Formats: sequence, structure tokens, C-alpha cells
Amino acid sequence: LGDRAGKVNLLMQVYISRARMEAFSLVADSSYISQNASRICRALFELCLRRGWPSLAEELLTLSKAVDLRIWPHQHALRQFEQTLSA
Repeated sequence: LGDRAGKVNLLMQVYISRARMEAFSLVADSSYISQNASRICRALFELCLRRGWPSLAEELLTLSKAVDLRIWPHQHALRQFEQTLSA
């Protein structure tokens, strides 16, 4: 991983995709990302609303919902119940 922004981007994608990680350092960083990503996205969403940037606000709201539900916008909504339905 080249830089911090790339690492954060990758860890957010892994978190939303519900992928498994083997390395302990990445698991610890992923925990930090999972705790703070939603709050940061919502704060940026609020900032965009106040500044009058509707298209960016929509993108940040979509990203915030993806982080909260751990499901990509293009996936079916039942995907969030994957573990419940497979049991």
C-alpha cells in the first residue's frame, strides 16, 4: 500500500464488501475505519449541504449508507442479511 489515502480507500472497500483479512495490522486498522468512516461521511455530507453542493452531498450520503449497511449501492438490499439467510 503506497500511501495513507490508498490504504484508507482499500480498507473501506474491504469493510463494505465484508471481505476477510489475514494480517493483524490490517485488522486493527480496519476496526478503526469501521468505527469512524460513517461519522466522517455524515459530517462531510452535512458540510456539503450547508455549502450548497447537492451532487457531492448525494454521493456522500450514498457512501455513508454503504458504510452503515455494509452493502454497495449496486447490490441487492437483501445482501445485508447474507449471514441470516445462509444459516
